[in-house]
Amino acid sequence: MINELNHRVKNTLVVVQSLARHSLRDGGALGLRQFNERIHALASAHDLLTRRSWEGADLGDILSETLRPYAAQVALSGPPLPLSPNAAVALAMIFHELATNASKYGALSREAGRVTVEWRSESRVRTVIRWTERDGPTVSPPQRKGFGSRLVAASLKGELAGSATFDYAPEGLTCVLTILAATKA
Repeated sequence: MINELNHRVKNTLVVVQSLARHSLRDGGALGLRQFNERIHALASAHDLLTRRSWEGADLGDILSETLRPYAAQVALSGPPLPLSPNAAVALAMIFHELATNASKYGALSREAGRVTVEWRSESRVRTVIRWTERDGPTVSPPQRKGFGSRLVAASLKGELAGSATFDYAPEGLTCVLTILAATKA
């Protein structure tokens, strides 16, 4: 048990080091705020996993916890989907980044804006998650890819063996995540 704890702590410290390096690269109050928000998202995922003895977590619970600040504007829909601890942490960070961007530039930046997250299992090892924003400002593709975009891509590739497609339609962003090997064995 001690060896497993040691392994988890080391993995978490690598994530924190990466978050610090990328969030604080340009310095200033904004970088510090982003770093603190990302650490809070990571800590929330760890709290949820700790309550479940690090046996995993359900995708709906991860989404509810991560999107709690926007609960009045978010609708979640999907079957129970138990996730491995690593997948749960990776998805918590991905949804934190999507929510952060939506609160700055998308549907969550307006009181009338809405986000719908729907998921379904397509097989024992393949899950599709659809994030849809509506009633926000007119959307256009970003001019550059920031750390959040890189974090999403790296998490999908590494922990989730998955991919993402982004549709920046004027009426709102749609992001479709396809993940493999994320469910708890």
